[in-house]
Amino acid sequence: MVGCLIAGANASGCGLVKDLLKEWGGKKESTILVHGGKIPADNAAMINSIMARSYDFEPVGPFVDGRNTPGHISGTTVPTAIAVAEQRGISGKDILTAIILGDDLASRINAASLFSLDQGWDCVGTANMFGATAIAGRLAGLNERQLVNALGIVVNQLSGTMQTFFDFRAGMAT
Repeated sequence: MVGCLIAGANASGCGLVKDLLKEWGGKKESTILVHGGKIPADNAAMINSIMARSYDFEPVGPFVDGRNTPGHISGTTVPTAIAVAEQRGISGKDILTAIILGDDLASRINAASLFSLDQGWDCVGTANMFGATAIAGRLAGLNERQLVNALGIVVNQLSGTMQTFFDFRAGMAT
């Protein structure tokens, strides 16, 4: 996957996004891979993911229950893990554990969607958001409640669900 990022580092549009993120500035937390320079971890994860996905060559199909489920998961999850781990000074076993857990979650969500290339939509942005959030949450040391809340925010951002409204109202009643 990192090889795909290196190959995509100078793909069309990547330089524009990189330059914009550098211009925005912010805390120097994580590295823009290949090009160098540090920017906030969330922006580093984004540009590194964009470079990794530039040519769609990263690992594609996790197998779930014997079925290939196209997903390009690691193009999002691995750059996220690298950026958050660098920001927090985490290495080795903890990064691999987080990637395994996040990729497993994203793969299962992808498989549950019964996605197929014939459906006219791409599940990558949906399933990968859950995987990347699980990875970042694990590396940030979120507890169970915090991680559930983080995944709930993802649901809301991806689908416009009203669940947060109902959860808030239920919390007000207690």
